[in-house]
Amino acid sequence: MDIVIRNIKRLLLTKELLPGDKLPNETQLANTLGVSRGSVREAMKIFHAFGIVEIKQGDGTYISRSLGKVLFDPLIFSLILLEPDIEELAEFRKIMEMDVVSLIIKNADDEDLEEIRKVYREMEAAANSSDYDGLDLARYDLEFHAAMGRATGNRLIERTYSFILDFFAPSIEHTHENQQKGLQALDVHRKILDALSEKRIDKALAAIDNSMVVWKTLSK
Repeated sequence: MDIVIRNIKRLLLTKELLPGDKLPNETQLANTLGVSRGSVREAMKIFHAFGIVEIKQGDGTYISRSLGKVLFDPLIFSLILLEPDIEELAEFRKIMEMDVVSLIIKNADDEDLEEIRKVYREMEAAANSSDYDGLDLARYDLEFHAAMGRATGNRLIERTYSFILDFFAPSIEHTHENQQKGLQALDVHRKILDALSEKRIDKALAAIDNSMVVWKTLSK
């Protein structure tokens, strides 16, 4: 499977494969790459899940005409293929988020912080709603972190953090299934927001550390 993914990705990045191009069939790809048909099939499942290919029944598999941002990020493919355990994931996310809060404290203005506060208020309203939905709260959770990325004032960090959030989205959604009406999520994000509002790096780093403990616990 790894060989298939690497080769298709290379062809896309070098523009030897373009949006709308039809891929060879399963057997042809397997023979060309020297892998099993099962490996090709598994690779296509991953590409299809990310919207990189479109499977047209009775016609074949095509490169999508509207390629998502995930395609051009080698990092997310590497993360998927590594199959990291929970400890590695937590360490990776913690380092990234500590850098994010440090840059927010350094670069963010009142407008940036107000955007983060606005998302928190929406998260709070969703948690207190009579028709509470954990997936709705997970969406606000991800929006909160996306607003944090923008507040860094660094486009490279914002883009990289966005990819990281895409990778962690399923596990974040899972954590919202394992808590009562999002109470732990609200507490975690309130602590981060308070620290950012006060521009207290010590509190911000402690809040991120706490959030990782909670995330690990709820991810199990």
